[in-house]
Amino acid sequence: VDTNRMAALKTLEEIVVYMQGLMGSVQAPAAHASVASSLPATSAPAVDLHALMFAAVSEKTGYPADMLELSMDLEGDLGIDSIKRVEILAAVQEQAPGMPDVDTNRMAALKTLEEIVVYMQGLMGSVNDTHASSSPIPHAAPAPSTNGSTNLGRFALTLAESPAVGLAARGVFDVDFTVTGESAVGNALVSALKDRGVKAHYSDKVAASDKGVIYLGGLAQVGTDDEAIAINREGFRVARTIAATLAKDGGVFITVQDTGGGFGLTPMPAGRAWLGGLSGLVKTADQEWPDATVKAIDIERGKRSVNDIATAIAEEITLGGADVEVGLMADGKRLCPKSVETTVETGNVVIGKDDVIVVSGGARGVTATCVIEWARRSKAKFVLLGRSALEPEPANCRDAHTDAALKQVMLADAKAAGEKITPAILSKRVSKILAGRDIRTTLAAIDGAGGQATYVAASVTDAAALDNAFSEIRATWGPITGIVHGAGVLADKYIVDQSDADFDFVFDTKIEGLRALLTATDLDPLKVLCVFSSVAARCGNNGQANYAMANEVLNKVATSMAQTKPGLLVKSLGWGPWEGGMVSPDLKAHFDRLGVPMIPLHLGAIMFADEMESSQKSQIELVLGGEPRAAALMSDDLGKPLALEVRVSSKTHAFLEGHSIAGAPVVPVVLVLEWFSRVASSYRRDLHLSVIKDLKVLKGIRLDNFNGDGDMFVVTCAPVKNGSDLTLQLEFRAADGTLHYRAQASMTQTQDADANSTPAKTTLQSWKDHPIYGDVLFHTNDFQVLLDVNSVGPDGIEGNTKGVRQASWTWDHWQTDVAALDGGLQMLLLWAREELGGSALPMAIGEFRLSSKPPSEGRVRCLAHCTASGTSKATADVLFIDEAGVQVAEMKHVELIMRPRS
Repeated sequence: VDTNRMAALKTLEEIVVYMQGLMGSVQAPAAHASVASSLPATSAPAVDLHALMFAAVSEKTGYPADMLELSMDLEGDLGIDSIKRVEILAAVQEQAPGMPDVDTNRMAALKTLEEIVVYMQGLMGSVNDTHASSSPIPHAAPAPSTNGSTNLGRFALTLAESPAVGLAARGVFDVDFTVTGESAVGNALVSALKDRGVKAHYSDKVAASDKGVIYLGGLAQVGTDDEAIAINREGFRVARTIAATLAKDGGVFITVQDTGGGFGLTPMPAGRAWLGGLSGLVKTADQEWPDATVKAIDIERGKRSVNDIATAIAEEITLGGADVEVGLMADGKRLCPKSVETTVETGNVVIGKDDVIVVSGGARGVTATCVIEWARRSKAKFVLLGRSALEPEPANCRDAHTDAALKQVMLADAKAAGEKITPAILSKRVSKILAGRDIRTTLAAIDGAGGQATYVAASVTDAAALDNAFSEIRATWGPITGIVHGAGVLADKYIVDQSDADFDFVFDTKIEGLRALLTATDLDPLKVLCVFSSVAARCGNNGQANYAMANEVLNKVATSMAQTKPGLLVKSLGWGPWEGGMVSPDLKAHFDRLGVPMIPLHLGAIMFADEMESSQKSQIELVLGGEPRAAALMSDDLGKPLALEVRVSSKTHAFLEGHSIAGAPVVPVVLVLEWFSRVASSYRRDLHLSVIKDLKVLKGIRLDNFNGDGDMFVVTCAPVKNGSDLTLQLEFRAADGTLHYRAQASMTQTQDADANSTPAKTTLQSWKDHPIYGDVLFHTNDFQVLLDVNSVGPDGIEGNTKGVRQASWTWDHWQTDVAALDGGLQMLLLWAREELGGSALPMAIGEFRLSSKPPSEGRVRCLAHCTASGTSKATADVLFIDEAGVQVAEMKHVELIMRPRS
């Protein structure tokens, strides 16, 4: 605390506000409307920020500064959404040199102008305090923009087979799960989890203090669309109940649904697409709760029993790692959704001049821009739906061409009439005039492009109004042949703060709107159905759980429609952020720093029109714009670490009984190598694991609870370099935090060609009849994998070992041949006995390179080149070659340390 500044503060309230600023508190006291402006003159940053904030809000919204009050609610009173908020903050930062970068995630939680001022005072106070110290803390400069329209792409959603990693996501073994939703599967799941060492219980209710929740509502049998849609609301309320706990302390949140096991990309039971928004909720929670583990499971019921379903879910929870979206098919396939960049193939011209297209939200904004381009190509007839009544505007407004100018005119009218007007009412009146202008401009532009257009003032959710309007359209123009559902609204708030009304406002516009459109055109000969979705559905987005969920439902309903009506051209377009409209250069620079390219209006319109002529009917769910990345709107750093857990016991790793010392199993280094390869591959499934290097044994692991509940370990990886290639720091720790192993992994964009190293020349002699097991090799049972040793000499050893398949070590998806690798290390210990006269232990591996091929079904030949360094240390390189003569792995610079002689 700056004691000079403290001396100038007069009241306890002012001290609290000042200290909140230092702490970066996002909770300003209620009824503090005068605090920031009443701080003493010595607190210059507070007064300056107050003035700067009012000036920025006035400039960016058009409200006169004298209308603004600190206590005004940003959304309710001023209509300032999350995007406009970033723009205002950027303007303030420009005028406040030295202010640190604002945390936009925390900004989303601030509700009033006063809270923003207090928060920014804290940032400026921290800078002032720092500058007065002897050790200033530097702030990194924003990364220069590297994005442009050239980064725009077209990304089609596909499914990729993805075997389980064999490790659990962090927290699974720590929490006591509340399983809720579908009771039959729920009770069976509780038993299946307990069998795997996970605490769980079933309950119809979720408590705010629950740190682990599995919501099974998506498995419920639904008879109507209403029942399916209600699952989304129930799932959201469950998440909201635990949001404060998981955002603060971490925990685990898992949803389970049955939409065919492939998130809509595989055939699904009729009507279940309408409950498909749960994955949008989970992906948003993943961003809002950075310390929590989340997962959305889509499991195909098929003809599986309740117990089989529960077992599959339990195995995914305990073995499926950190994959956020996982599909479990009835045939055993495990699938993960993946967006793949493609190019559009046009030429399928479906709509012509005689077609009638209904467009919701098409009279204004980006949807209007898209429709104008489509009209230019198709010359079709367009019915534009909107909520605004199209009325003549007041004559005195015709010369006011901007939002700010209109507000001045309307404010003057109100004052002249003696009316006291609020910013909210003023904004509503101006918006009505601007809406009318936009509608008339769009109608004229469509006519000018060669199409025809009419405007219908009706809410897209009002089925009766749509029926009446469409009857008139059919009588005039003929049957409706296409639907474009572009209507959408925002009400951004964190899950914890979002009310049912906030949720319904956003969700219903998208979902009830689509239902009403489909119902009203049920008997029409539709040729095209296009819904405007969002990248938020694919990736989630802070403060947009309602929007992400609604758009995910759109995505799934679209794919379902394509399955049931194969003659229909169906597209669900997940747009990234657009340029134009409310987007200022400041806001564009903000997105650039985060690596998010914006879509220019003219290019987006072309992309839309191309999709309306696409011949790729199987590519339905698309993202248009930048590459969909889960962290795209979170930060521009390297990315958060990934931590996975493994519980090792006689039930899960029975083969380790053969790797015991003094009666207790010991974890072999090759198993850690396997776990490292799994966690690295899980971190970025779009990259390929090239090499694990610099593996060091820091402390051996004795499994004291092997025959009991098991021993728990955490495997972590964190990026130390990112980009097209990636370097990961790997660590293996006990549950108490003890660090046992460390290594690095290199991930590459392309799969390296399998190595084919030439064995180093060695001078070997026959092994003869020397014993293999019994002295330096303590291995028993399943770990006696060496089949024979053929030759040995001062510079190497050669022999044959079982592979993991031949050794029958239990696991279906080994990434490395752990049995063969351990056999190779066992040979090195034999070499040390023969050539150095003692017992050695492998304590480090310089490099490990593995083949892209799965472990061999037969024996593996091991060739080792060894170099002694005195009498206490040696290094070795080992090649592993299968029965076909193909190199399957290579270890380089294996460090052997001789054990002290007893």
